[in-house]
Amino acid sequence: MQAQLPAWAHQAAWTVLDTAFHGAVHFLQAWKIWQNDPQRPHLLHYVAIADAAELPDWFELADNFYHDPQLARLASQLADRCMGMEAGFHRILLNEGRVSLTLCVGALKNTLDELRLQADKVWIDVFNGLWDAWAVKALTRSCKRGTRVGMSDFEDGLFAHLHTAGFKPLPSDAGFEMLFDPDWEINTSRQVSHAYPRPFARCAVVGAGLSGASVAQALALRGWQVTVYDQHASPAQGASGLPAGIVAPYVTADDSPSARISRIGARLTLQHAQRFLTQGEDWDGCGVQEYCLDEPPGQKPLWHTHAGWIKPAQLIEAWLQQPGITFQGNAHITQLQQHDGVWQLLNAQGQLQGCAEVVVLANAIGCRTLLPEAGLQGTLDALHPVQGMMSYGPRAEGVNDLSDWPHFPVNGHGSFIPRVPTDTGLQWFAGATFTTETSPATAPAAQALANHQFNLARLQTLLPAVGRDLLPLFASHAVKAWAGSRCVTADRLPLVGAATPTLWMNVGMGARGLSFSVVCAELLAAQLCGEPLPLPLSLARSLDVRRQKHKYSTTLP
Repeated sequence: MQAQLPAWAHQAAWTVLDTAFHGAVHFLQAWKIWQNDPQRPHLLHYVAIADAAELPDWFELADNFYHDPQLARLASQLADRCMGMEAGFHRILLNEGRVSLTLCVGALKNTLDELRLQADKVWIDVFNGLWDAWAVKALTRSCKRGTRVGMSDFEDGLFAHLHTAGFKPLPSDAGFEMLFDPDWEINTSRQVSHAYPRPFARCAVVGAGLSGASVAQALALRGWQVTVYDQHASPAQGASGLPAGIVAPYVTADDSPSARISRIGARLTLQHAQRFLTQGEDWDGCGVQEYCLDEPPGQKPLWHTHAGWIKPAQLIEAWLQQPGITFQGNAHITQLQQHDGVWQLLNAQGQLQGCAEVVVLANAIGCRTLLPEAGLQGTLDALHPVQGMMSYGPRAEGVNDLSDWPHFPVNGHGSFIPRVPTDTGLQWFAGATFTTETSPATAPAAQALANHQFNLARLQTLLPAVGRDLLPLFASHAVKAWAGSRCVTADRLPLVGAATPTLWMNVGMGARGLSFSVVCAELLAAQLCGEPLPLPLSLARSLDVRRQKHKYSTTLP
């Protein structure tokens, strides 16, 4: 494999599928070659499959490469991001995001069925005994004409299966390699879920919250010129502007799609926080404790190691400062028109605000008025605004003894973040409410008071000692409030994908924007650019904008 990687010269991206990850040797070697090659592609996508029992000992990985200082450094960086890895897909971003490892922990055949990619290079271990005709057929779905397959050795049975599936042997001096070059036309219908890889270089993103800014960063990293439009003068003025939020996996008894996506998304968000933000000031990956209050008394709380708190506005600001991104505030986009393959973005007066070949709508409920009729009316009708309010205040005022307070965020019945640095000192945050905006109108002051009482009641259940300590602050109305409106779908899963080949959506993060936004942006960018998906195909389909158009109702479940 090592000798073949330089074939990537002058390519925008190069994709490797490694079906025998084992000790990460092949990946680390490919990463090293990529770093050292001045003609390397802009992006290296590496998809690896590993049985859980075959994962390396991350604590000792760097020691295995003591003979090569560069490999040892790379192994150390990789191990730092892979600690505590469980079954499932994991997207690991390295080299400022230009090297992505999608590590798929699970059985070979099941994983091959969940992949959607077009590999330039494939690596096979012939000795694992898993390569029958069905596994090889599944492998072909990840290949394109010209894909090279390297093998650890020659094995008659596997060779026969590969030859039948359209692979041809390369000259002997190339080692144990074959080329995917079938004598028949490749059935492209199997790629229908891989969306529309496009060569366009300009994209307009409408909305500068978590959904829009994360997409802008993902596309700019891939070389796109992105302009982000928002109706406000500055970014993160909607629900994404909350002062601090918890990023943690969502847990359900049946391990629902929402739960599995949030596990992948939470780790990805923390990778971005580590890259873009200041530890202890803008975020802290300190872990999160979760109480399952419906469990029997005495049940131990869950501990999420890969979790913490983040200031979303700071993350959004860091994303929008990346090369290739322009922010345009006070831009009230009310109409889209397409002429000669270019979208025109217009305001209410019909004035042109900008142009782009591709548009991504990330403006929550506002996407309803911008989408043309594309068979999505039921989907759009199912979007609802939901109001949320957090209560917060100074950490020490009125509280003499903090020994009963946790040193990390806690959630499960509401949430509580005990220690967040702000311009006015350390603050605590508790919340949040979750009410539809179609509720009967209430005077703002009375509604805020009711919301504070709601947050306090849940805090008293979640953390009785903290609720007792903060009761005087709530009673004296010394507690402050932050409120915002979230965009929610009928099934509580975001809408991510193409409404038309050049008009895309990334909306509906609900109350889990910090866990969903980054992985949804990676998914959209992967689909748009024809890259390996960061999620199993079944989970990607659960987010598709057309997934349940015939099932949506116009009311929340």
